[in-house]
Parts: sequence; C-alpha cells; structure tokens
Amino acid sequence: MMNRLLSLIIVLLPSFALMADKVSNSVEHAAIVPSADTIDRGNLKLSLLTCGQGEDLYTTFGHSAIRITDASLKIDKVYNYGTFEYTDDIWFYVRFTRGKLRYMLDVSSYDDFVYWYIQEGRSVSEQNINLPQKDILKIVEFLENNLKPANKFYKYDFYYDNCSTRIRDLFEHTLGKEMAWTLEKSDGKTMRRHLNPYIKEMPWIKWGFYLTLGNVTDVKADYRAKMFLPFELEKSFDKAIYKGSGSPRNLVSSKTILIEQKYTPKDDYLLDPVLFTLVIVLLIGCYVSHMQFYKDIYWKWYDLFLFTTVGLLGLLILFLWFFTDHQTTHWNYNLLWALPTHLIYISLMMNYRRFYAYTIVSGVLIGISILLSFLQPFHLATYIVIFILTMRLYVNYRYAKHYNVRRLAFSKIF
Repeated sequence: MMNRLLSLIIVLLPSFALMADKVSNSVEHAAIVPSADTIDRGNLKLSLLTCGQGEDLYTTFGHSAIRITDASLKIDKVYNYGTFEYTDDIWFYVRFTRGKLRYMLDVSSYDDFVYWYIQEGRSVSEQNINLPQKDILKIVEFLENNLKPANKFYKYDFYYDNCSTRIRDLFEHTLGKEMAWTLEKSDGKTMRRHLNPYIKEMPWIKWGFYLTLGNVTDVKADYRAKMFLPFELEKSFDKAIYKGSGSPRNLVSSKTILIEQKYTPKDDYLLDPVLFTLVIVLLIGCYVSHMQFYKDIYWKWYDLFLFTTVGLLGLLILFLWFFTDHQTTHWNYNLLWALPTHLIYISLMMNYRRFYAYTIVSGVLIGISILLSFLQPFHLATYIVIFILTMRLYVNYRYAKHYNVRRLAFSKIF
C-alpha cells in the first residue's frame, strides 16, 4: 500500500522524477587512502558512468555516477549521489511530499551497482577520464570527504542539485581552470522543454509536468544548466578539455558501452489518451450546456465533477508553491484558472449575488492566465480544460440571469 502511495506521489510531483536510482544499501566502506606510492604507480583510474532509461518514472531521465578502480589494489567502487535512506513510516512520505527528503552520496561495489541495471535492461556507458594521478586523487579525496556523516547529505533539487549536477560541480571545483567545457550556441530550449524528449511516450506524465512545474522552469538552459540531465552531462564530458600537465587534451580518453540498453520506451496508444479523454469530457459538457440553455434541464453532477476536480488540482498547485521546498513549483500561473475555490462552486449557486461575482472574477482570472501563458507555456490539454471551464461558467451565469429574481436561482437543483 505504501509503495503504491509512493508511486502516486512520484506521478504528481515531477520534482522527484529524477530521484534516486536506488535506496541506500551501502556496506562497510574502506576509504581509498591517497599516498605518494599510489601516485607513483599511477594505477588509479577514474570514469563517469551514465545509465540508461528504465520503465519506472524515476528512471526516465537516466542516472550518473563516478567509478574509481585500481586493479593492483582490487578497488572497484562506484560513488553515487542519487540515493536516500528509506524508512517504512508515514514521516518518510511526509518528507518526500514536502521536498524535505535528504539525498546523499553513497558508495558501493561496481558489481552491486550494475546488477540492478542488468535486471532492468538499462544501459551503462563508461567514459574514461584522462587525468594525471594527482588530479584523480584530488577527486577521490573530495568524494571521501563527502562520504563523512557530516557532509554526505544534501538538499535535492530536480534541476539544480541532483546526481548529475553534483558530478559537474565536483569536477569544476577540483580541477578549476585546468578543465574547460566546450561552449556551444544555445539551442534556445528552456529547462522545462529539455524534459520533453524523455516523456513523449508518457502523455499523462507530460501533462502533469506542465500543470505542476512553475514559470521558474521556463528560463533558457545554457550549456552548464542543461547538465542536470545525465545524458547532457555525458555529452558535455565528451567535448570537455583538460588544460593541465602540458598541452590541452580531451578530458575523455575513451568510451565503452558496459551494458547494452534492452528496455525501449513504447507508445502503445493509438490516440493520445489525455486529449481523447478531454474531448469526451468536452462533448459531454457541450451536451449538458445545450440541455441547460435550451431545455431548462440542469445536470449538477457534471459541474460537481468538473469544478471539484479542478479545485483539487488548484489545492495541489497551491500546496506545491507555498508549503513545500520544491523550487521548481513556484510561480505557477495555472493557479489562476485552477482555483481552489472551485471546490465550493456548487454551493455558491445558492446565493445568486455571490455567484455572479464569483463568475466574473473567475472569468477575469482565466483571461489573465491565458495572457501569462506566453511566459509559462500551457499544454494543449490545459487549453481544453480552460475552454470547458469558461463554457460552464458562462452558461451557468446566463442561466442564473434568466432567473433574475430575488430567490435562489438554482434552488430547484438541490
């Protein structure tokens, strides 16, 4: 039951779509101790692991980790910033929902790390990093320091602080000016639109992202910002330059596919299920409006379903914006049409003056939200819902005005 609840929360909260690939399951770890002998032997090797997509939502965007090996010392470890400690209690889900779940750096053996990817049919590619021993040891020292209980935890952020950005920042911090990213002309995509290729086979999830992510995600992503995605980090490493120890050279010396990708996202829909569902709701709404407008027959159950659903969505948006630590859900203009007050829409019909005022205010806010959609793009499905809402607000307004007497305009429906 709790696992199903967790899956539901993941769907509703896109801020967790790039969550941990694995719950922490680390064993006792022996630190790699830097020494002059280690430097002289030059056996330490460093590589970036990039993991492919999986079937579950939290695996959609892939994963990044660092591998450290030394054949002579039989060291083969994977440092992973994408883990958290799971506890089977209600407070785990409370922290999860409010964005207060702490992520951490974890370390495991390479065999343990790849086991799950083999089981899930997900690829693992390895980029061998071309660095002298002294720089590899600097990175190892940084990772070992991060593993300390006082340092290992961090506050996860979907776009700005995750398993991928932590590795980007690690290399920038340890190598400094000795490493340079290859600057490319921006493709003009926003942080939000960078997600689209990964969720094109997930229409409900895609709409959920557009509903719950705020305007803060509609800024253009430069070469550095888009590295929040593991596959973009991998591409950036391919083009990065190491400028230390003599003449500049490619940061990546070679690339190997360790595990082939077997899982392939499938689009099994003949029709877009989101648009198909909403068109059905729209057609029913048109019929209900026709019967109300021309036959004087009002079916309250349609409005009860419509405005209650939209009102609950508004409550979710309000909660994500003001009562959680999710930075990506701030300044969400969907709140202007998905008003939480729609939950009491039906009851407002008992007082025609309040009902008139509420209809006018709702109409104005819907108009403002459409204007603001130039700043925060709306999904096509959202426009359909807005049209249905506007139609029902207008028809109910005209219906109430037809009974413009000092009595309960809609009393006959209760």
